[in-house]
Amino acid sequence: TILVFINPSARRWKTSLESTITHEYLHAITRQYHKWETLLDSVVFEGLAENFVQDVLGNKLSLWSQTLDLKQSKAYLKKIKSKLNSKDIILYKSLFFGNKDYPLWTGYSIGYHLVRSFLNTQSIYHWEQIIKLKPKTILMKSKLI
Repeated sequence: TILVFINPSARRWKTSLESTITHEYLHAITRQYHKWETLLDSVVFEGLAENFVQDVLGNKLSLWSQTLDLKQSKAYLKKIKSKLNSKDIILYKSLFFGNKDYPLWTGYSIGYHLVRSFLNTQSIYHWEQIIKLKPKTILMKSKLI
């Protein structure tokens, strides 16, 4: 089930609707193969969804995927490496929604770059296979760490 709430007074809701539904669709499919428990799960699954939107629709990157560039994403990933197995909701909120330690949407940017790096290492890939991979596999094959 995908629930989408639309604010018709928002300036660009029509242009973002297609990418939002595509992003959330991938989350719905991913949940058939994985539990979403750890910080690593969140980073990878958000990265998968953003890369899926980019590959399927050819859209520009979302704002949350561009918060950090590749170099910054690598630095923050290195900073949180020892916490990737955490299930701490406060840490999750900090990484994805910002606080004094992390800029707004840091987790989305790290996820985007991590998955993009993974995709760039593959000679042939299909989304049907990628969504079944364990987040740890994607992390290790991404060459971002």
